[in-house]
Amino acid sequence: MPVEVRYDDFTDDILPNQLVKAAVMRLGGMRLRSHEARVGLGWVAAMLDSVSLVEFPANDVPEVKFDRLNEHYRGVLTLARVVLRRGAYESGRGAVRAGGFLMDMNQVFQEFVTVALREALGVSERELCADKGMPRRVTLAEENRIRLEPDLSWWNGAVCTFVGDVKYKHIDGSVPNADLYQVLAYATALDLPGGLLVYAQDEREPATYTVRHSGKQLHVVALDISGTLKEVLLRVEELAAKVKALRDQARRMPYAA
Repeated sequence: MPVEVRYDDFTDDILPNQLVKAAVMRLGGMRLRSHEARVGLGWVAAMLDSVSLVEFPANDVPEVKFDRLNEHYRGVLTLARVVLRRGAYESGRGAVRAGGFLMDMNQVFQEFVTVALREALGVSERELCADKGMPRRVTLAEENRIRLEPDLSWWNGAVCTFVGDVKYKHIDGSVPNADLYQVLAYATALDLPGGLLVYAQDEREPATYTVRHSGKQLHVVALDISGTLKEVLLRVEELAAKVKALRDQARRMPYAA
């Protein structure tokens, strides 16, 4: 007699593992100088032997939805997506094929700051959003014209309470006007009292620029990414405190919209 049966098919051939395997194979095709790195990649590849090898286009690497079951996988998946989005193969003349790995340091720094701040603040990607993850369209002009995509924005539902921009630049003189204009545009479009500009390194002290007539404040800080990971994460904690203070300030004022 036919019997209806329901079951869960547990397999390791899932998107997170496919992303990691694709990144491992991409890195494995390069001439890595470190013996330890080569051995480590070989070990990971062996562990993922039963996982399908999928070719992910650099401009269309899928994102993974995180929950309590796979949250511990976030770090390695973030790195895998960076590898797959920045990797490139270059063909030389003849039969020789060389592997190259191109890194857009602006994008890498932005992603690092975004993820590190989320962890330091204890918020999700739906709250502290990257440029394309905002819950609604943001425009500078009326009639939804001049779309803006700030690197960092903190949301409470459809209400933005913080905005900032991240620049992988070394500033040893004055802050570029264009960078300040950009943050001012974000703060204006989101009706916030100000915004934050984060540089990768800045030899000057943090600065605040108060805009004439509007009173909006543009805060400029630096995140020194030299030293050990522990040292960098301690600096991220300080940056997170600054972000939270600006967000709390916005929530106390009739600006955030």
